[in-house]
Amino acid sequence: MLRESLMITAGTIAIFLISQRRYGFGVQTSTNTFMALTIAQILQSIGNRSEKTTILDRDRPANPWMTAATVGTLGL
Repeated sequence: MLRESLMITAGTIAIFLISQRRYGFGVQTSTNTFMALTIAQILQSIGNRSEKTTILDRDRPANPWMTAATVGTLGL
């Protein structure tokens, strides 16, 4: 859990710094930072489906509802 939270935090801070350097402090930087955090949490849900299998396991059962929800959310 600590590793995942550090990855999400590092990615979000990186997007913030890149956006701040490109756009300065403002609406674009805030939007990019919020979107990075939101997308990271949505993608984290894919990996948190099971305590016994990882996203790389081939014998992991398919979950079409999770796939549809993730793709639909990212599409919006």
